[in-house]
Amino acid sequence: MIVLGGSSALNFMVWNRPSRSEYDAWEKLGNEGWNWDSMISYMKKAEDYHPPSAEQAASLHTQPPPSALGKDGPLKVSFVKYVSKVTNLWVPALVSLGVKKNGDTFSGTNAGASCEPSGINPVNSTRSYSTTAYLIPNAFRKNLAVLTGALVAKINWAADKQAGKVIASRVTFSSSGKTYTIKAKKEVIVSSGSVNTPQILELSGISSSSILAKAGIKQIVNLPSVGENLQDHSAISAVWERTDSGVTFDTLHNNATFAAEQAALYANNSVSILDQVDPAISYVPLSTLVGDSTAREIIAEAVKYVNESKAPYKKTLQQQLAFLQDDSAPVTQMELIGVDGFFVSFQTPAPNKTYTTFIALQQHLLSRGSIHINSSDPSHYPIIDANYFSAPFDATVATAGLAYLRKIAASPEYVEILGAEVVPGTGADLLNYTRSHLDTEYHPIGTASMLPRNEGGVVDSSLKVYGTANVRVVDASIIPLHVSAHIQATIYAIAEKAAHIILADS
Repeated sequence: MIVLGGSSALNFMVWNRPSRSEYDAWEKLGNEGWNWDSMISYMKKAEDYHPPSAEQAASLHTQPPPSALGKDGPLKVSFVKYVSKVTNLWVPALVSLGVKKNGDTFSGTNAGASCEPSGINPVNSTRSYSTTAYLIPNAFRKNLAVLTGALVAKINWAADKQAGKVIASRVTFSSSGKTYTIKAKKEVIVSSGSVNTPQILELSGISSSSILAKAGIKQIVNLPSVGENLQDHSAISAVWERTDSGVTFDTLHNNATFAAEQAALYANNSVSILDQVDPAISYVPLSTLVGDSTAREIIAEAVKYVNESKAPYKKTLQQQLAFLQDDSAPVTQMELIGVDGFFVSFQTPAPNKTYTTFIALQQHLLSRGSIHINSSDPSHYPIIDANYFSAPFDATVATAGLAYLRKIAASPEYVEILGAEVVPGTGADLLNYTRSHLDTEYHPIGTASMLPRNEGGVVDSSLKVYGTANVRVVDASIIPLHVSAHIQATIYAIAEKAAHIILADS
């Protein structure tokens, strides 16, 4: 789907942050000024946080202090009005399993049992995203033109260079069957996401000679890290049948009258199940999943893998080891989500039944993939090789996450409302199921990494593409090392910081 606002118009709207050490790691990797304090200052600039009411806070078992989030930004951040039974039981269930409650995941520590806010306008329970927050309020500006339905073909380069760097002079694109070339007066900023940004760079001659030669493209800048260091969050789900009489998202499919009633309530801006997203979200370290002793064994497996790596971005892998080995403040490895309904795509729910889905989402995979072109035609999709489970550590941790979902389902809180496990089923081999049913959280990053050039970098700390004088990248592809969080808040902070950098340079 192509839509104005990109992924911000399509995502699950979760608004959260990783731990302090994860942003600070970006600076340790060679990016001065890219740290927790800086990122949070720009994130707050984007936020307009609306704290939960006393009733919401009691139902969600969470209440971040208003000072932890911004108040004057364009993006509305709030908690859902409708709190399902699954969500209401979430924090108590995890606490009963020994997970410490965390009522404030926004101040540098995201580990613990919690519920998270969303990018929702609390006035009318609608999505708050880049189009409503940034574009529409500024649509009147004379220096802003938005062209939809256009496809970028490539960046064109001037005959001369500036201090040995190529200069972007024009951009070629197509629209309504015609091809156009427009002049670049100052800079070209590429914000096409982790999939299409490396595609545009390669179509423009920036990549390794081998990739470009296969596509019949002349090399302009030798930058073999373009499209490499692809990282993602993986997901594996389990589903239980509900035994109580409560409603879930499934009831909307099962009962047309109920669905119509809820639609009318939503249209009238009253509390409705249609207000609901998925606030039941918590992050835990590896030791929570498997215990301290087994965690040490799994980490030893990771150490062996990283030590043997020859990747140019090896320092990012070493930083992940540091996360794992820091017993004082371990970085969370697994996201846990509770969903009020049947939420897997490979199986069909039984009619007139209701369900609960729990999802385990690995946050720091050691596996790295790539995205590259195989054609000079911009309408041809690039080749995406996620390369999941190329590191044995990842399969081990993902399977441990799946096993932990069963512990959640068996907690005193949920055992009262959950019956048979329908996915994967009690007799399933968890490792085989994980390998065959792994999904993505759709959080790809890293394909134009902000790292030193000789360590797998594509852009420097000012977001300029190495070897170019005036091309920057501003999107998730510049993130050098993944974070344990949904990434939309991080990307808005990157954009706000990029705007500051660009204005300062001009």
